[in-house]
Amino acid sequence: DAGRLGITLDDDEAAELVDEYLQTHTLDEVYDDLLLPALTSAKRDRGQDALTDEDVQFVVQATRAIVEDLGVRQSQAATLPADARELLAGEVRAVPTPPVRIFGCPAHDAVDELALQMFQQLLDPTRIVLEIVSPEVLTAEVLSLVEQQGVGLVCIAALPPGALAPTRYLCKRLRVRFPELKIVVGRWGFTGNVQEDRTRLLSPGADEVAMSLRETRH
Repeated sequence: DAGRLGITLDDDEAAELVDEYLQTHTLDEVYDDLLLPALTSAKRDRGQDALTDEDVQFVVQATRAIVEDLGVRQSQAATLPADARELLAGEVRAVPTPPVRIFGCPAHDAVDELALQMFQQLLDPTRIVLEIVSPEVLTAEVLSLVEQQGVGLVCIAALPPGALAPTRYLCKRLRVRFPELKIVVGRWGFTGNVQEDRTRLLSPGADEVAMSLRETRH
């Protein structure tokens, strides 16, 4: 199914495939099983000169439109009263607590940023507020923002292929500057040697490395 979301499809056809999949799957499965593989495939094909920059841009734009549409639909579904939403979630919190703020940092480009937008939709905003940093922000600026805003957790999105070197560099800088900071790396869509990839990211300072949005949320 993910392969069918290639550049040969127009926006409407891709949206129809997603809607069809969503009828029998959860939102995180739509992202993990369809949209993220389509993005990683586009990145890989560009590296092999099978796609042009314009082709990849089309894939990213079409995917972003789908993600934004799903986000709107999710927001509309979340208009239930708060007590009803808690009951649906299987728990009721007697005393509300302030949400945890975390930074989402794209490791390299707009593809990583888009993946973070998917992840953002899977989080309960009453418990976790994910602030996505622009991929244009330099590492030094990220360090400054973490310090100024007292962020306790950073989630770095690093979609394969590539993105390993900048991710290792950011992990190392964050770990040296903030020894107590929690660092989670999302290698969403990675299909290679998982243990080796985890080791290469844990060594410079990451606390956790996850290969899917579902695993990262957990």
